[in-house]
Amino acid sequence: MLYIAEFRLKNYANRCDFKLIRIYKDVGSGLNTNRKGLWRLIQDSKKSQFSAILINCKDRLTRFGYKYLEKYLSEFNVKIICINKLDDKTPESELVEDLVAIVHSFSGKLYRMRRTENKKNRKPITP
Repeated sequence: MLYIAEFRLKNYANRCDFKLIRIYKDVGSGLNTNRKGLWRLIQDSKKSQFSAILINCKDRLTRFGYKYLEKYLSEFNVKIICINKLDDKTPESELVEDLVAIVHSFSGKLYRMRRTENKKNRKPITP
């Protein structure tokens, strides 16, 4: 199945005559730093396997620290091209989005901790 986001990126790459090297996918939030695809992308950037990264939106790559990641990748002559720029956001709306993202992240961790604790405390059902 080809997702709409992936379809848009492939179309953009074709229109700009970019050679598609690899598609990196992660299931998870831009808040999660333990994403195998993200770390593979960073490692491949270090090996100079490509010169540009196409993304739909900045927050899909990383919710926080985008500028740091962008600067780091530039050290390997890799630039990030965001095809859906949302530059018309006010600083207040960006702040609200960041706060919501933080609350979402912490609530997800809390739910995972509860789920793990509940699994430990379950007693096996005996017939």
